[in-house]
Amino acid sequence: MKLKDTFKELFRYPSAVVGLLIILLLVVVAIYAVLKIPYKEAIRLWRGGIDQTTGLDIWYRNPKYAGRCGSTCCAGTSCR
Repeated sequence: MKLKDTFKELFRYPSAVVGLLIILLLVVVAIYAVLKIPYKEAIRLWRGGIDQTTGLDIWYRNPKYAGRCGSTCCAGTSCR
């Protein structure tokens, strides 16, 4: 009965319920990631390495949204 009383008291607070739902969502996403991405692939992506499709280093291609240094930078100033 003690566990039932604890949950009854917990559900009286909406912020506690929202917090538990967020924690549950994070646990589900973590389990999904472990099951979806093979271990060797996750290690290869984490440490970097050579991409089999392009032959380039993985870290060379990422991050995708970084600006290129050419005549002007993203802010419009000269890259030096």
